[in-house]
Amino acid sequence: MNKDNSIKNIINELASLLNINTSKPQSIAPILRLKASKRNGLSATVSTQNILKKKQELGLPTGTLPNGNPNIDDIMIKMIFEEVYRALREDAVNEVAINIGGQLSAAGSAGPVPCTVTGKIISIQTGSGTIL
Repeated sequence: MNKDNSIKNIINELASLLNINTSKPQSIAPILRLKASKRNGLSATVSTQNILKKKQELGLPTGTLPNGNPNIDDIMIKMIFEEVYRALREDAVNEVAINIGGQLSAAGSAGPVPCTVTGKIISIQTGSGTIL
């Protein structure tokens, strides 16, 4: 066994022990990023209205029932959306990966002196975020 092969084997063994994922993260198409910035965000009210409209199209009862009682199914739909969206906003964990070679820019100040920074990302970076 030559020296290069043994070092490769050791690195491969260590990587497999640590379960390192060395696959390249997929990039997000620019058109999808533009579309995302134009979205209104999650709304339990809008989602409930959409489902109630579909129920009406199917001929299912919505709104107050003929006997004057509230429609429990409509109320449950709203409660389900509220809980799912609450869980997404408060409990969900989102992780992102930024590809090597991406552009980096930042602006700020060092006391009274304004500073700007530009560069390239030289290693895969990770981060986390929340759903608003």
